[in-house]
Amino acid sequence: MGYKTEKLYEDTYLIRDDADEALYLIERNHKAYLIDTGMDHDSLQEEIKKITNLPVTVLLTHAHIDHIGRTGEFNDVFMDLKDLEIYKKHMHMNEGNFHSDGLCFKDPAEIKPIKDTYDDLQIIPLQGHTPGSIIIVDPQNKAVYTGDAIGSGCGVWMQIAHALTIAEYKEGLETAVKKLEELGVDNSWKFHGGHYGQENYSQVQRPNPLTLQLIKDMIELCDRLLHHEKQEFTEVNFISDGIPYYTSWKTAEMILTKERI
Repeated sequence: MGYKTEKLYEDTYLIRDDADEALYLIERNHKAYLIDTGMDHDSLQEEIKKITNLPVTVLLTHAHIDHIGRTGEFNDVFMDLKDLEIYKKHMHMNEGNFHSDGLCFKDPAEIKPIKDTYDDLQIIPLQGHTPGSIIIVDPQNKAVYTGDAIGSGCGVWMQIAHALTIAEYKEGLETAVKKLEELGVDNSWKFHGGHYGQENYSQVQRPNPLTLQLIKDMIELCDRLLHHEKQEFTEVNFISDGIPYYTSWKTAEMILTKERI
């Protein structure tokens, strides 16, 4: 167990937990913003104290166990409350590699609703993987933090319980792209996902980094699925709310059940 920390930008750190969940700590205007808390059994707060003594505000990209497992160590935790029921369920999860025993969860009643901005960090909803998934834009470093909303380089999970339909996901993607472009985001910006190294497991190309273009390719993939265009599906073995299949289009990859279409 244990964390690995590296500097991404002058004021930003990547913290990897024991399962290679990717957490991000951004220092900004005498505060520190922590994006997700992973699911390591070691204290995350103690790791952060090695980096900064600034007060920490937690911004959750969504409510799955591998992103919320150390929330109980922090006072201020914000999340889109459309994911609150998922949060409550995942506090008691015992499924596959995901176990809540030994983790540290914030009382759901103390989770605060996500705001639109934190200093200059911009919050953009991107429903699909979960109803309350968000992405976080950092204009200062030209960086975007996406959690699991578009996957981390080898496919977004749309096959799991509480994932929305493909039509709803497409709507979320289109709205997010519009807001990203209004903020000046283009393919020169760096996108950071919720899981370290997964771009090297892509079936499309290796690496398959997250980009604005990948989001646009994901919209095209959704559109192909909704219009029943010819699309290859490969049955895979993943946690699922049905029979899971892998499919792709250009740089976009997805795991889904056909009931989502």
